[in-house]
Amino acid sequence: MEAQDIFDLTVSIGVHPNVMVYNTLMDGYCLVHKMKKALKVFDAMVSVGIEPNVVTYSTLVNGYCKIGRINEGLSLFTEMLHKGIKPSAISYDIILRGLFQAGRIVSAVEMFHEMTKSGI
Repeated sequence: MEAQDIFDLTVSIGVHPNVMVYNTLMDGYCLVHKMKKALKVFDAMVSVGIEPNVVTYSTLVNGYCKIGRINEGLSLFTEMLHKGIKPSAISYDIILRGLFQAGRIVSAVEMFHEMTKSGI
């Protein structure tokens, strides 16, 4: 039985997962580069009224950065900011690594300055 099957089973018997359970499932999909499935979990979480947190966004940003899709990662990072969710040092580390790996040094330096302005 896979993690998604267990998740679906628990929901079917009336157990309501919290944000940590959703984040864990998303992280599993991100680790095996299944971003479409991770985003489906994200959408499902939001549809039942559970608010994403900094870990949720950082997990997805990391997944995109690991597969070289930095623009998608940046888009989620920006969405997190627009929703008023404050990035952590880990969030900035993830996005900075992604930018450096993509060869976007100027953007990485700009992001670093944003990070230090925010007090991190």
